[in-house]
Amino acid sequence: MTSIKSIIQDKGPILTSRLIEELKASGSSLSDDAIRKQLSRFKDEDVFKLKGYFAHRQTLFYIKDDFFDDVFTEGLRAALKSDAKQYHYLIKALEFHRGVLPKEQFSAYGVNPVINVKGHVTSHSALEKLQSLQLIYSGDSEIKINEQRTNVLINKRQSMAVQLVKDVLLLQFNDWARKLSMTSYDSSSFYSPFGNFSFAFVAPSYISTITTWSDKVLKPGFVVADILIGNTVTAEHVEFFIKKIEILKAQKNTLKFLPFLIVDNLEPEALSSLRSNGIIVGMVNQLFGEEYTNLISSLINIVVNAGAVLKKNPEQFIDLLIKLKALVSGKTNNLRGDLFEMAVGYYHSKMGCGTLDIGKLITYDYVQREMDVYAVYGNKVVVAECKGYNYPVGKADLESWLTDKVPIIRKWILDQPSLNDKEIHFQYWCTGGFTEDADSYIVRMEAAKKFTVEFFNAEKIVKISAQAKSKKFNDIMNEYFIKHC
Repeated sequence: MTSIKSIIQDKGPILTSRLIEELKASGSSLSDDAIRKQLSRFKDEDVFKLKGYFAHRQTLFYIKDDFFDDVFTEGLRAALKSDAKQYHYLIKALEFHRGVLPKEQFSAYGVNPVINVKGHVTSHSALEKLQSLQLIYSGDSEIKINEQRTNVLINKRQSMAVQLVKDVLLLQFNDWARKLSMTSYDSSSFYSPFGNFSFAFVAPSYISTITTWSDKVLKPGFVVADILIGNTVTAEHVEFFIKKIEILKAQKNTLKFLPFLIVDNLEPEALSSLRSNGIIVGMVNQLFGEEYTNLISSLINIVVNAGAVLKKNPEQFIDLLIKLKALVSGKTNNLRGDLFEMAVGYYHSKMGCGTLDIGKLITYDYVQREMDVYAVYGNKVVVAECKGYNYPVGKADLESWLTDKVPIIRKWILDQPSLNDKEIHFQYWCTGGFTEDADSYIVRMEAAKKFTVEFFNAEKIVKISAQAKSKKFNDIMNEYFIKHC
């Protein structure tokens, strides 16, 4: 009979059920229960056991030296897909979104409850478990996939573009549902709980077929929706949503609801699977018209290729903002913040910079930093931090920028032969302005003159924007970014 260790070495990471099959195929005459007990007692310094993830309390056996190799990654991913779907769904969601999801959205793409429910792993616990396997990394605001454990490379600009599109479409879905009297006005929420689970859109509804009476009180039903945009949606991608709805239907005391999945590119098998499970499929072009399909395409292209677009054809950006303002009914608070760096990039493009990059990542001494706007002129390099906020930035944020971000970027610039003879200008643009203690700090920093640091509040932004000599840009800067701060 082949030894347990030999099978693990030959097959790679292997779950209990399959290991039992392999042992019986190699000649073991023991029963399944007897082999299972044998495996529970099995010890070898080269073999590690992964427990607490898999169905039926199974264990994943693997050679410890394989942990950082592809053989472990492939075996682990296969085991999650077959016997730990709740974790597999979350990894697939990250892959679908080019490796990055905002933290508040992560739980919406899984089947884990957002509160403690007996017998279930919460979304927070699922996140921690995936981190412990080094499959994902969790930061202050984002969750990223570990590129070494997947075939997907993180594309920050693509991910950012998709998130912007999702924001636009969820706002429009909200307007669409209200205008049909499907949901109540000013009652919707985004990435919020319903029936213990998180959804991208949640709103009460008083449609008669989903309302109920309880103790002479009319209780609303709900409209809930998730969204998969910017990639081809396969049957595997929609499994999480189908399962989440299935669990909700089986729960006692769940209020009646209408489930929507908003998509823009759906494979026939996925469409069939959703419809057969009673889910309403909201195709973007059918819900909102071709104008929105074109808007999605334009927004993704401009955000992904921001530097090139702003340098070669900056008016595309202005045209996009005009369309957004018209199509999203003015509810664009989240979009303003994300698009403000492109507005600053537009300004530098109009001022004649030779090189322009938006969201440029650099690494110096193994430390990575991102520059919101990177503009190279004939005699200077400008690095701009851009905050499209409707509230003022405080002293602590400025201190963090000047001590944690600026020095690394400055050293990187000085280390570039093509740049080290140019002046270095750091700029901090904030539409919401600065707090009183931040203003005092700014005065001290500008007086220090170790290198050029400039700070722009709303008043200064309006003044400097006029230098671009573009009435459209001035109007957009005032109406779209400054007016609402």
